[in-house]
Amino acid sequence: MGRKKPRKKPTAAATAAAQAATTAAGDGATGGDSPAASEPTPAPAPAPTSAPAPAAAPAAAPAPAPAPAVTPAPAAAPAATLAPAAAPAPKSSSTPSSSGTSTPASTPRPTPAPTPTPTAPPGLTVGAGRGRGRGRGADPRGARAQDSRPQAAQQPQSPPPPQLKSPPPQQGGPAGDVTRQMAAMSVAETKKAAESVFQPAPSEKSICKLQPPKSKGPGRMGRPIKLFTNHFNLSIKCREVYHYDVEFEKRMPKTVKRRIFDKAMKENAQFGKYFPVFDGEKNMYTARQLPLKGKQVEMTVSFQEAGDLARDYKLTVKAADPCQVDIEPLMQYLVGGSSNNTPQAAVLALDIVLRHLPSLRFTPVGRSFFPDQGGRTIDIGGGCELWIGYFSTIRYGWKQTRVNIDVANKAFHKPMHVMDKMYEIIGDRFNPARGLDQMQFQEVNKQLANLKVEYTRGNQGKRSYRINKMVRDTPRTHKFDHNGRTVSGFLEAVTPTGGRPLLQMTVEQFFSKEYGVQLQYPNLPCLWVGSKNKKIYIPAEVCTVVKGQVNNHKLNPDQVSAMIKTTAAPADVRLNRIREFVRQADFNRDPHNREFGLQVADTPTEVTGRILPAPTLLYNNQGKVQPRDGVWDLRGSRFLDPHHLERWVVLDYARTYNDKLQNFLRGLADSGRQVGMNIAQPVGVVQKDGRFPERVDAVRDLSEIKKQYNSPQLVLVILPAKNKLGDRQTATNICQKINAKMGGSNNGLHESTRPPMLRVPTIVFGADVTHPAPDQKNKPSIAAVVASMDASFHARYGHRVLVQYPQEGQGAQELIADLGTAVKELLIEFYKMNNRVKPQQIVFFRDGVSEGQFLQVIQYELEQIKEACRKLEANYQPKITLLVVQKRHHTRLFAQDLREAKGRSKNVPPGTVVDSVIAHPTELDYFLVSHQGIQGTSRPTHYHILHDDSNFTADELEILTYYMCHLFSRCTRSVSNPAPSYYAHLAAFRARAHHDNFLAVNNIAEDRRPSLADAQRACTPQDGAHVLRVEAPGCGHGRPQAGRSSHSRPAAPVG
Repeated sequence: MGRKKPRKKPTAAATAAAQAATTAAGDGATGGDSPAASEPTPAPAPAPTSAPAPAAAPAAAPAPAPAPAVTPAPAAAPAATLAPAAAPAPKSSSTPSSSGTSTPASTPRPTPAPTPTPTAPPGLTVGAGRGRGRGRGADPRGARAQDSRPQAAQQPQSPPPPQLKSPPPQQGGPAGDVTRQMAAMSVAETKKAAESVFQPAPSEKSICKLQPPKSKGPGRMGRPIKLFTNHFNLSIKCREVYHYDVEFEKRMPKTVKRRIFDKAMKENAQFGKYFPVFDGEKNMYTARQLPLKGKQVEMTVSFQEAGDLARDYKLTVKAADPCQVDIEPLMQYLVGGSSNNTPQAAVLALDIVLRHLPSLRFTPVGRSFFPDQGGRTIDIGGGCELWIGYFSTIRYGWKQTRVNIDVANKAFHKPMHVMDKMYEIIGDRFNPARGLDQMQFQEVNKQLANLKVEYTRGNQGKRSYRINKMVRDTPRTHKFDHNGRTVSGFLEAVTPTGGRPLLQMTVEQFFSKEYGVQLQYPNLPCLWVGSKNKKIYIPAEVCTVVKGQVNNHKLNPDQVSAMIKTTAAPADVRLNRIREFVRQADFNRDPHNREFGLQVADTPTEVTGRILPAPTLLYNNQGKVQPRDGVWDLRGSRFLDPHHLERWVVLDYARTYNDKLQNFLRGLADSGRQVGMNIAQPVGVVQKDGRFPERVDAVRDLSEIKKQYNSPQLVLVILPAKNKLGDRQTATNICQKINAKMGGSNNGLHESTRPPMLRVPTIVFGADVTHPAPDQKNKPSIAAVVASMDASFHARYGHRVLVQYPQEGQGAQELIADLGTAVKELLIEFYKMNNRVKPQQIVFFRDGVSEGQFLQVIQYELEQIKEACRKLEANYQPKITLLVVQKRHHTRLFAQDLREAKGRSKNVPPGTVVDSVIAHPTELDYFLVSHQGIQGTSRPTHYHILHDDSNFTADELEILTYYMCHLFSRCTRSVSNPAPSYYAHLAAFRARAHHDNFLAVNNIAEDRRPSLADAQRACTPQDGAHVLRVEAPGCGHGRPQAGRSSHSRPAAPVG
């Protein structure tokens, strides 16, 4: 057929297996497999099929510090209570960490009044996918119903969700281990909490008590640096706008509604002169009030979509209630507002004004706009191509509203023949003459469902349809009568009462007779298209995918890799692209913007940032290591608390030549000695053929190793790859991960630079929630909570993992339903591991929530943290500081003087912080670039303080977060998130990998929602040794086939 061969795709089982191999049951918050030479890039684990969503392969789960079992204390001091330091220490199954310190307990505070269990409001949902909040400036509407006007908050209606039972005490091994913790959870009670109906937001009177703390002014520490941002000043001259409802007689896509609306306004002079704007759903705005006089106006428009017949469409315009929207509250917000009372109505109206014309000129996808690519698209495989456009949204800063504009990249379906797309999806396995087997059918059906296709009907022109799904019937087997009724199989003719037999024919015969088309591949499945009330079946080989359709599936690793290579532009190049998109958008010549009095600046906003000093790091030989530009060298330094590896096994899927394997093992032992670790020779080396990876085989291999070698401390899995095996840097990186997995500590903050806030017993938490991809609605959200277990260096972590399903008909749930139980258990572990010292401070990094969810986090999750403390001891009230960590935003920082930029990508130096101009008008928040950007433009992490009992200054919080970014155990680099936040992220994704692996191994269909019991088992890998994977060149006799991608390798699932 002359079609080019695509890259070979791995099996679904192989993909999930490779993702599940990064860790083990004993793995905790610090384990991993990313090279220390660069910052790990965690991302959602691939689905068991080729369904896509931009993400890199997930890293291993973080390894918690070894903790004693949480055993009941004597009757005088119950286990669920933090007894005073003078009380007898409870018995535990292991010795507390040597790094723990003993500090007298603080004076008990007065017993607070009982507080009811907090509840979260209903509808607190995020879109499927990673679901990490969109940050300030995101669509204030959230998940919208058909009536998309901003709605008033409702009063509480439902009771608080029930509490989950705490998992039973863990016996031996690292505390918070995913395996034992998940296996012990009460399924029935977990389901109640996960599926509980949350209460609505509080009333206006109570909101004032839940405000984030006010800023005390920007910080002063550090060296100044002049920066550009990708925010452009927005001038607003209008003081009110007018809101109208537009109702269509029929349901249809946004793009069609926009074009019908645009044609109706042009044809109706009464409306056209007002330059109305429309959001594609229901909301219309004008700068001047329409002369409707309380009436509604009905219009009928004739409109023809490409490849379809012309039809009449009816729409009605009427005044909304209220009709007038004041812009003045937005002006007031800029000088004294709170994130909990954002003037949503005004922001929504202005945002729709700015987006109206671009939505007609370009292809809109959410808040991004993609101009016609003019043949300049980039093929990323799998029948998809990369489009480049721009993102735009309104943000507000110090006394000024701005437009945040950034480069946007999105995968679109290539306009191609459907059979070519099948070939790109399936690869060399595709044989159109034979048809599709079951796995191929599922793989292709998932990609084709909801795609719009067109086909030529002989001389009758083109028709376009949307695919409902593929069906098992083929053009040769599907039969229907001349009235279009389906006839099962090849039965005899249907004879109506008193009439002659109706003509019956197959789809193949119909196309031959009606259109003169002889099908070449009548054994391929038919496509069911058009209305779901009709059975319109057409052959795949006559269809072509329509241009401009975004791919909402999860991208496979090859596609993600291709996107990253293409889109990772240096900072100066990205800024020039943003400037070009501003010119292309031409905001100030848009007649709608002129009508509303909006003007966007042509030049980016300038700010003065500061470069914070890096911390001094401590290693075991008392040596001081000073990072430079976010990087440091381990030469001459030993780990702070090295652990030794005595009984371990190598599982070699690369079948590495013996001499290369021995060189690698010697190099690993030498690197271990240099950092203070004693790594003995492995007790066994097991070599397996990795050319035909199957996850079930990997499970069996690991199980056999554990039995044969009596549960070794570690199983090191070697996978085929192209990277070097045995160089010094690789071996040192592996030692860092091994030491962390074994419960050791690699480094800590030197006393000379330790922030004063960390000189009292402090527990640092991190929490994150991972959500399934948009096309995986039957999979649960998985939350992870981690906490530091050593009061001095914050280098060891325990964790808990929680599974929660969304409520019926709602999106994925971002709130952590049983956060309180996880916090309580981790506080007990900290208490036991630190010689019965209670934390006096809690610093909590909450990842993944948007600004629209701040109030719910304060109301629900913060109250759970406080309640967890009260449950331990009535008068136990540690000071709590709660920070939200946001990465999913579009703010970027650029050095004005490129001589101050770092690296080939010309990024701002690590430690660059901005807490003015583009920050919140009144609350304490800041943007911090804590890592060295290696590829592409660095994304600053946005921190917003939601609660602070300690009244820390901006300098204190900025230094704390920056220093915590140097304590990530995998790297000799500072990373983009504080270590606990990063560990929570990794733990949640590692649990997701276990979940997907479990479903694939047990053949649980993706279209079936597993029970909560299944989901709990899915996140419960086998108990036993730690597992660490490394990759080796295909240098043995079993080297992988040419062209096999790295994600198709076998992997030992986490054991």
